[in-house]
Amino acid sequence: MIIRSREQMQPFTARPTWKPLDAHDHTMHHQHLRLLFADHPGRCGRVAGEAAGIYLDDSKNRVTDEAHRLLAQFAASSGRRGRMDVTFSREKVVVTEERAVLHAALRAAAGERCVVDGGNVVPGVEGGVKP
Repeated sequence: MIIRSREQMQPFTARPTWKPLDAHDHTMHHQHLRLLFADHPGRCGRVAGEAAGIYLDDSKNRVTDEAHRLLAQFAASSGRRGRMDVTFSREKVVVTEERAVLHAALRAAAGERCVVDGGNVVPGVEGGVKP
């Protein structure tokens, strides 16, 4: 069962970790990209990255190291990592149906296995990824 803190139950705009993020956004709103590049010559390498064959370049947005730090704090305050871990653990967290969340099985490729309670649930999940 997923247990949420009081902060996680609030609307995200009421969370203490939202306020500094919102303030930073207001500060950066009128910041010109030319200044960001001039002030930080290595900007492209710092706010760009690649994972799983996807390249993301935030250098041409008003994103800063401070924005990334504040976003990480905000994400951590949401408890998302814990809920994500529970989702992929195959624990029975859907209490109304007494079953595991089957997102992994839904996205499984043909022939892949997703074992819950000793059985492969991929064949019984509609809409899985097709070859």
